[in-house]
Amino acid sequence: MTRQIRDSLLFKNNEYHLSNVLLNDYFKLFPEKYFSPKYVISALWRGYIATFEISNDQLFVKKIEILSDRDFNFELFKEFDYKKPCDWYSGFIRIDAFRGEFDDEQNTEATYEFLEIKNGNLKKIHCLNFKDFIEFKNNLYAKFKKTDEYNDLFLRWKTSELDELEIEEHIYSRFMEYIKDIE
Repeated sequence: MTRQIRDSLLFKNNEYHLSNVLLNDYFKLFPEKYFSPKYVISALWRGYIATFEISNDQLFVKKIEILSDRDFNFELFKEFDYKKPCDWYSGFIRIDAFRGEFDDEQNTEATYEFLEIKNGNLKKIHCLNFKDFIEFKNNLYAKFKKTDEYNDLFLRWKTSELDELEIEEHIYSRFMEYIKDIE
């Protein structure tokens, strides 16, 4: 499987490449605004690259660039309100330098950093050592397991060849991309 080109986030004069696709939430809420990309390539199945920015503690889409040809040229997606905060997004965005290629969680010496976003507003920055991160993640997962979103994910994976323990492990490994609220 070809590694996908990632979206990015500008925050405090740094650029972070995102593992989760934040615009998926937007297109779930507003499916009529989804556009069919003119072109896709193996490294960019979604056909676009989005750049986000946190400014004045609010999350904005700075630009969406649509792949315009097979020579890897892009054009700006103009049918988007770039001045409006992303009030449609709530969740966690991991920004630490120890993420590795796929947001690895094995480095016991790392400081794990997450931005907690609620309705497009930066609610909190979590900076955790490994032990505190695992406790934080386990507490979040216990709450996530009580949601409809968890049940939907579990049922979707139940149709696969995985047993229930493997499904649970798979969901646990990626749930921070799905969880929207911790209250």
